[in-house]
Amino acid sequence: MALFIAHYAKFCVSAAKIIDLISKVISKRAAREKRGVSSRENFNYNCGKNIISAFSRLTRNPYVEMQDRPEAALIALRRILRATEFNSRNIARASGLTPSQVLALQFLSNRGEATPKEIATHASLKQATITTLLDRLEERKLIRRRRDAKDGRRVLVTLTASGKKALDASPDGLQQLFEERFQKLNDWEQSAIIASLERVASLLDAEDIEAGPILDIGALHEPPKKEH
Repeated sequence: MALFIAHYAKFCVSAAKIIDLISKVISKRAAREKRGVSSRENFNYNCGKNIISAFSRLTRNPYVEMQDRPEAALIALRRILRATEFNSRNIARASGLTPSQVLALQFLSNRGEATPKEIATHASLKQATITTLLDRLEERKLIRRRRDAKDGRRVLVTLTASGKKALDASPDGLQQLFEERFQKLNDWEQSAIIASLERVASLLDAEDIEAGPILDIGALHEPPKKEH
């Protein structure tokens, strides 16, 4: 099913390009006929030449040549990794936080207070990972943990004034930009992207690696080291 969606997505993109080209050719024809400088034979010749040229450009594209496809895929992956790295560094430079820490603080800001388990569920991370992340935030006095007065077994986490200040200083990240643009795509485009990315994860033997819906690099609780 995923393979079918991916092929269907490619077909729709190619078809859209061809339809767009034909529309441009027809518009050119109308304009030339108004000027009285185009015969039917001349139009047919130009139309055929333009469509052949379009197909030629598509097939000559290095991204669709068989021998170049692995390299093109790796270049795209590298760009994503670099964009993620730049995003993490920008957030760390502005607020000293990681994207994962920002996500946790945003959740607390919206909820008022939450348990570590609720934060872990929201971030799709393991309890041990969230515990370490919260330890770092508490060390910086960005959060406060306390026992629930009604149930001493429960721990509640709240955002401190310093945490609110650090959150306000954090710029809108790459993740928010991706989510906003992704939501605007058609359903078939979203499905095709998800299927392709899941297939890439499989090709890299990364299906079982712990990961939350966070664009981050390195340890989730440690900001990236500064470049020298």
